[in-house]
Amino acid sequence: MITSAPFDNWWHAAYGLDVKIVSPPHTLLILGIRCVAIGILFLILAAMNRASAEESSGHTFKTLQRLFLYVGGLFIGGQMFFLLEYTWDVKLHSVSPYVAMGIALPVVFAMLSQASRYKWAATSTAAVYMIVAICEILILPLFPAQPKLGPVFYPVTHMVPAKFPILIFAPALALDLLWQRTREWKPWMGALVSGFLFIAVLVIVEWPFATFLLSKASENRFFGTGYFDYNSRPNGFDRMRIFFEPDHGAVLFSGLLRAAVYGSIGTWIGRSFGRWMRSVQR
Repeated sequence: MITSAPFDNWWHAAYGLDVKIVSPPHTLLILGIRCVAIGILFLILAAMNRASAEESSGHTFKTLQRLFLYVGGLFIGGQMFFLLEYTWDVKLHSVSPYVAMGIALPVVFAMLSQASRYKWAATSTAAVYMIVAICEILILPLFPAQPKLGPVFYPVTHMVPAKFPILIFAPALALDLLWQRTREWKPWMGALVSGFLFIAVLVIVEWPFATFLLSKASENRFFGTGYFDYNSRPNGFDRMRIFFEPDHGAVLFSGLLRAAVYGSIGTWIGRSFGRWMRSVQR
């Protein structure tokens, strides 16, 4: 994490302003933050596993479990931050955001569910991510701010929050319900169904919601679609409220199928790793 700062300074000096969020210095920083989060999860998990082995530590276990799920929710938020360029509201009628989320989310939901031993783990961690993101939309615009770099295509007078969070709460809830009812299934069967269920529910809720986000009805303080950064051009897709290269037909179907397969593979990996995490004691 520390090395990312001078690396980023050199990067800007050599190449100018970033045109993407996921630049090499930012990637190094995000990976460092992710490693710290994983370390915290393991510290909490070790204490939680020790508490679960002691019959008199029920209250301690519950407290640690809640803390584990909270940090897990922040970890989900980190995953979604890494996917910001793919999950922009104007891109939500194309395949790429669903493929990206199929790769990044089911593996973490499955891991947290198995490691925490909590039947609503995926739902809880998804809720933490969404609550934090919505709070940013409500709080950040309260603070004055002005761009210090140019060119300025849109006048900014206050801090600009990120876009409204993806509705991952719904597919997370679907996964929790599925896992509660399929405990006796073979691991590969549960993982296979999980990936397809995750993508199906995500598309069902997010596809029409994306249309709403690009409508004038969403232009209020809660949904925050009226906030634009200083680099937003008048003819930009977000300013014009139109989708960027939407996919249709066979391209859409094959892309979503690929996303579901990635989700299934990720679920199997996450559940296997999560079961191993239960044995961590120190």
